[in-house]
Amino acid sequence: MGTLNLGTGSLNLTGSISPTQINTNNIRHSDGVTRHTPVSMTNKGASTILSSITWSTSTNSTTQDIGDLTSYTTSQTYAVSILHYYVHGGSTNHGYLQGYVYQKGKSYSAYGTYTSQQHYDWYYNISTSMLTVPWDPDGDQTLSFYVSNAYNTSTSNYHAFIMNGIYEKVL
Repeated sequence: MGTLNLGTGSLNLTGSISPTQINTNNIRHSDGVTRHTPVSMTNKGASTILSSITWSTSTNSTTQDIGDLTSYTTSQTYAVSILHYYVHGGSTNHGYLQGYVYQKGKSYSAYGTYTSQQHYDWYYNISTSMLTVPWDPDGDQTLSFYVSNAYNTSTSNYHAFIMNGIYEKVL
């Protein structure tokens, strides 16, 4: 463990930091080079990107585009927060969707975030998974899904992908 240099800031013995004295752009590790970049998370109001997804075996081992995120991302975006939403309509039927959410043009195996919803013989249920997907602001702004396994035996079972927020570098 090294020393954390606070630039022109001060740290008193009680451990409190004076926010008017520290510029977080000056916080560096003891190596004098490694810098902490301030970041923020901006909520995007739970906007649905794609809904009523009933993919089944015909989509296995394929890539499906979920939607264009241009209206959400900025030049400082480094990750997006996506909600995988699933409704199981009940009864004795199957509803499976497994795969990787990722930025189109990137490798899903290296940059994708894995998600899995698998349900059989449930009563009516809703389940969700929050996903954080790495994002390149200079890359293609399309969110994609590599389907490793999909199986659905009822149109009352469906998935949706919902924009939750973006993570940005603060300049």
